[in-house]
Amino acid sequence: MNNGILSTFKQRIPFSIKHGIKTSPLFVAYRSSAKNVYHCSVCRTGSQWIRRIFSDRRVCRYSGVLYEMYFQRIFSTTEQPELTVSCEFPYPQPFRQRMIVGLYASYDGYARVPKPRQYKTFFVTRDPRDIVVSHYFASRRDAAHIENREYDQKLAEPESGIPWMIDRLNEMGLFAAQRSWALVSNEPDVLLLRFEDLIGDQQFDWFKRRLAHCDIAIPSAVLKELLEDYSFYALAGGRRPGEEDTNSCYRKGIVGDWENHFTPAYIEKFKKTTGDLAACLGYKW
Repeated sequence: MNNGILSTFKQRIPFSIKHGIKTSPLFVAYRSSAKNVYHCSVCRTGSQWIRRIFSDRRVCRYSGVLYEMYFQRIFSTTEQPELTVSCEFPYPQPFRQRMIVGLYASYDGYARVPKPRQYKTFFVTRDPRDIVVSHYFASRRDAAHIENREYDQKLAEPESGIPWMIDRLNEMGLFAAQRSWALVSNEPDVLLLRFEDLIGDQQFDWFKRRLAHCDIAIPSAVLKELLEDYSFYALAGGRRPGEEDTNSCYRKGIVGDWENHFTPAYIEKFKKTTGDLAACLGYKW
């Protein structure tokens, strides 16, 4: 059977059947006590990178759960209910069990999602100034594929694009969503993580902590192999962190890139727009 026919055949198999096969005792070495795991984040926090890692068959083998992406934005908060933009929110039915569910969500939005009795959640945040810069370059790259002259002009240069991006992310509710999670405390089923730690020198330890929280029992040797397979070097075609390619989804792979792009005027605008958000999230100026 050639690859094209095989691919078509696989696509026609109902998800419930594929789910049952992949999570069956024949292929699963350890089954997590969590009926669902919720991967919550906001845009540009490595969400697609984390999705790729947690979608790997090795994660399923040592957890018995599969990744399913629901990255609609649920950024509404009690103070800003109009920021709900997900067409499926508020998810009146619980998600399928034995799944890792990916959500772009504020804490308020996440809290209203129906959950099983046994579940685990982790939220990944990131320096909001780096999010602005990352979102700017990603949007400028994507603008080449849409026919919107005004959008393209705003993103053409950082002088116009970065201040506009600060306003856009604020209007989207992204900054409010980050703040809502920063206020969460004393919830044993929720683990708060920083993107910077997940790509830093202590990456292995932070991933072990996250997996332990989710009751995913990947052996250390397998985890090291997994992280190497999904490293920036591997995904960016052999580039090292800091070697920039503005046309790539994996543009630069470093922490604190905002310092290379924020002018004093951008800093003033960011502070005026977001208040003490950076400090609230534990980041310094």
